[in-house]
Amino acid sequence: MWLCGYDGHRNNLRVHTTYLNGKFKPTYPIQMYVLTFGIGCFVFQVLSTKHFGTIRLAPSPGFERLAVPFWPKVPPGFVWPNPVENLSKVSQFDRFAFRWATIREDPFSPAG
Repeated sequence: MWLCGYDGHRNNLRVHTTYLNGKFKPTYPIQMYVLTFGIGCFVFQVLSTKHFGTIRLAPSPGFERLAVPFWPKVPPGFVWPNPVENLSKVSQFDRFAFRWATIREDPFSPAG
């Protein structure tokens, strides 16, 4: 679960749901459901995956400094609001919502 800011959209509600069914590797099937929910000046993103194995997945790059994971634990040094970057346009929200359409193995994965 991730959280990020959404500047200039205080009176808006925006929701994207995505279901992805495919293969991470030729012999590694995966199913993913992504919910991205923007309300007011907050965006929450929840990812559910079904796969076999211990690979830790990461989304396509580009939002590393934007979204803060808050579950299962908040990272050390967490600062809110994010002083570096927030979403500000609907097109940015859309790109953020679909960031899991392309996945990669997390380079910091203990299984990797």
